[in-house]
Amino acid sequence: MEEVLNFIAEWGLPHFLIGLIIINIIGILKLCKVFSKIQSKEIKKTIYFALDVILAFAVTAGYYAIFGIEFTTYIKYSFEQLTLTTAIYALYEGVHLRDVWKIVLNWVGSWFKYNPDSAITKLAKKIGADEAIVKLQEEKQKEAEEAVKKPKVENGVVNAN
Repeated sequence: MEEVLNFIAEWGLPHFLIGLIIINIIGILKLCKVFSKIQSKEIKKTIYFALDVILAFAVTAGYYAIFGIEFTTYIKYSFEQLTLTTAIYALYEGVHLRDVWKIVLNWVGSWFKYNPDSAITKLAKKIGADEAIVKLQEEKQKEAEEAVKKPKVENGVVNAN
């Protein structure tokens, strides 16, 4: 958590929020299986980076337009944003926030399951969020099972552990 606060203190809240927006957009695209037909991990990573570049410039342009900032520093800010979004994602991966997100998701899903008469559960059912959470949980479970089944390759040697 301290790393996140230091990042915000050094670069500013707008950079941090724009980075989170970009990461979430790409995450939503992944969740919607936009890239599911692409088999190569290298190609997927290249596409994710290209989207990162495009979104860094697009979201920064939106930020400049919304807050009436002159576009004289737009290019510099966009490249900074690209670098910072990459750093935020590395932080996200390094601090294992994805695992925290899975825990939160499981907790929310079980809460809906055990509180079917609550107003929040009824609202979630009305908009389909309860089904989406169940699907997310199933997807994450499948991913975890497949990861265990796949042999690891380290330095060109297959490790079947």
